Amino acid sequence: MSWRTKYLANRLSQKYGELGRVASKYVLAGHSVQLRGDHIIVKGKGFNAVITLAKSRKEIRDSARKAKDIASKLGPSYRPVLVIYGSYRVPRDALEEIRGDGVLVKRFKP
Repeated sequence: MSWRTKYLANRLSQKYGELGRVASKYVLAGHSVQLRGDHIIVKGKGFNAVITLAKSRKEIRDSARKAKDIASKLGPSYRPVLVIYGSYRVPRDALEEIRGDGVLVKRFKP
Protein backbone atom coordinates (compact mmCIF):
# COMPACT_ATOMS: atom_id res chain seq x y z
CA MET A 1 0.00 0.00 0.00
CA SER A 2 1.46 3.27 -1.07
CA TRP A 3 1.32 6.63 0.60
CA ARG A 4 -0.97 7.85 -2.15
CA THR A 5 -3.71 5.32 -1.40
CA LYS A 6 -3.49 6.08 2.32
CA TYR A 7 -3.74 9.79 1.58
CA LEU A 8 -6.74 9.28 -0.71
CA ALA A 9 -8.48 7.12 1.91
CA ASN A 10 -7.95 9.76 4.60
CA ARG A 11 -9.23 12.54 2.33
CA LEU A 12 -12.36 10.54 1.49
CA SER A 13 -13.09 9.97 5.19
CA GLN A 14 -12.61 13.62 6.06
CA LYS A 15 -14.50 15.08 3.13
CA TYR A 16 -17.50 12.75 2.82
CA GLY A 17 -18.04 11.51 6.40
CA GLU A 18 -19.78 8.15 6.76
CA LEU A 19 -19.97 7.52 3.02
CA GLY A 20 -16.28 8.38 2.71
CA ARG A 21 -15.31 5.97 5.49
CA VAL A 22 -16.92 3.09 3.65
CA ALA A 23 -15.36 4.19 0.35
CA SER A 24 -11.93 4.45 1.97
CA LYS A 25 -12.05 0.77 2.96
CA TYR A 26 -12.49 -0.17 -0.69
CA VAL A 27 -9.69 2.21 -1.76
CA LEU A 28 -7.35 0.57 0.75
CA ALA A 29 -8.32 -2.82 -0.68
CA GLY A 30 -7.12 -1.67 -4.11
CA HIS A 31 -10.43 -0.92 -5.83
CA SER A 32 -11.33 2.10 -7.92
CA VAL A 33 -14.02 4.17 -6.20
CA GLN A 34 -16.43 6.87 -7.41
CA LEU A 35 -18.78 8.72 -5.06
CA ARG A 36 -21.99 9.87 -6.72
CA GLY A 37 -24.48 11.58 -4.47
CA ASP A 38 -25.58 9.06 -1.89
CA HIS A 39 -24.02 5.90 -3.35
CA ILE A 40 -20.58 4.51 -4.18
CA ILE A 41 -19.54 2.80 -7.41
CA VAL A 42 -16.67 0.33 -6.97
CA LYS A 43 -14.65 -1.22 -9.80
CA GLY A 44 -11.65 -3.49 -9.85
CA LYS A 45 -10.22 -6.92 -9.14
CA GLY A 46 -13.22 -8.77 -10.59
CA PHE A 47 -15.65 -6.96 -8.31
CA ASN A 48 -17.99 -4.28 -9.64
CA ALA A 49 -20.57 -3.00 -7.17
CA VAL A 50 -23.02 -0.25 -6.34
CA ILE A 51 -22.96 0.45 -2.59
CA THR A 52 -25.62 2.28 -0.61
CA LEU A 53 -25.63 3.00 3.12
CA ALA A 54 -28.40 2.37 5.63
CA LYS A 55 -27.87 4.41 8.79
CA SER A 56 -31.07 3.32 10.54
CA ARG A 57 -33.65 0.53 10.47
CA LYS A 58 -36.08 2.69 8.53
CA GLU A 59 -33.65 3.14 5.63
CA ILE A 60 -32.78 -0.53 5.07
CA ARG A 61 -35.40 -1.52 2.50
CA ASP A 62 -35.25 1.81 0.64
CA SER A 63 -31.43 1.72 0.40
CA ALA A 64 -31.47 -1.88 -0.83
CA ARG A 65 -34.07 -1.04 -3.48
CA LYS A 66 -32.01 1.99 -4.57
CA ALA A 67 -28.83 -0.11 -4.90
CA LYS A 68 -30.67 -2.70 -6.96
CA ASP A 69 -32.14 -0.05 -9.30
CA ILE A 70 -28.80 1.67 -9.87
CA ALA A 71 -26.98 -1.64 -10.46
CA SER A 72 -29.55 -2.70 -13.05
CA LYS A 73 -29.09 0.62 -14.89
CA LEU A 74 -25.29 0.27 -14.95
CA GLY A 75 -25.32 -3.26 -16.34
CA PRO A 76 -25.26 -6.92 -15.41
CA SER A 77 -21.66 -6.88 -14.16
CA TYR A 78 -22.52 -4.59 -11.22
CA ARG A 79 -23.68 -6.15 -7.99
CA PRO A 80 -25.92 -4.24 -5.54
CA VAL A 81 -24.47 -4.01 -2.02
CA LEU A 82 -26.20 -2.67 1.09
CA VAL A 83 -23.88 -1.53 3.87
CA ILE A 84 -25.49 -1.37 7.30
CA TYR A 85 -23.66 1.48 9.02
CA GLY A 86 -23.70 1.14 12.79
CA SER A 87 -24.34 -1.51 15.38
CA TYR A 88 -28.14 -1.59 15.56
CA ARG A 89 -30.12 -4.80 15.21
CA VAL A 90 -31.77 -5.62 11.92
CA PRO A 91 -34.91 -7.79 11.73
CA ARG A 92 -34.18 -11.20 10.29
CA ASP A 93 -37.15 -11.11 7.91
CA ALA A 94 -35.89 -7.86 6.38
CA LEU A 95 -32.44 -9.35 5.79
CA GLU A 96 -33.89 -12.48 4.18
CA GLU A 97 -36.08 -10.35 1.92
CA ILE A 98 -33.13 -8.19 0.84
CA ARG A 99 -30.86 -11.18 0.22
CA GLY A 100 -33.66 -12.85 -1.73
CA ASP A 101 -33.64 -9.88 -4.10
CA GLY A 102 -29.95 -10.51 -4.87
CA VAL A 103 -28.50 -7.71 -2.74
CA LEU A 104 -25.30 -8.44 -0.82
CA VAL A 105 -25.52 -7.23 2.80
CA LYS A 106 -22.43 -6.07 4.69
CA ARG A 107 -22.03 -4.43 8.08
CA PHE A 108 -19.71 -1.53 8.88
CA LYS A 109 -19.14 -0.61 12.51
CA PRO A 110 -17.35 2.73 13.02
